[in-house]
Amino acid sequence: MTVTVDDFRTVMRQWITGVTIVTAYSPAMGRARGNTVNSFTSVSFNPLLVSICLTKSTETAQAVLDAQAFGISILSAEQEILSMRFAGMDSNFPADLDRFTGVPTQTAVTQSPLLTEALAWLDCKIWAIYDGSTHHIIVGEVVATSLNQSPPHEPLLYYNRAYRRLMPPD
Repeated sequence: MTVTVDDFRTVMRQWITGVTIVTAYSPAMGRARGNTVNSFTSVSFNPLLVSICLTKSTETAQAVLDAQAFGISILSAEQEILSMRFAGMDSNFPADLDRFTGVPTQTAVTQSPLLTEALAWLDCKIWAIYDGSTHHIIVGEVVATSLNQSPPHEPLLYYNRAYRRLMPPD
């Protein structure tokens, strides 16, 4: 049986994910870069490790490699428009404008921009990088975290090519 790219995409659309924005400040570029990423997971508690996957050809991937660090901002249900912007899918946002324009950020240890209004964030130093064909599989050691104490407290979810929200428990 041969699996096509379309077959693979159709099946993978059945996996629900949270939505993050991965960021880095590149000294070589002299600026921050960021992309929407849903390929993110915890790896280890000792040491504290997470993984992300970034398309090799993106400026964000280059910024992460340059900085040897990255930030992960976990988006809340109210931040769908930021997800679209950092994915390059917001048709109302000028393509030549810096995606961070008007977005409150802060830094922790690595100088990676962290979205102040995100549900939570993690600041990471690169632990390891693996080849994933078109993507870098990047494992990061978590060096700082924060949970936003202000409402809302629901994550932005992505399933079958659409943003979703949690249903209230019965």
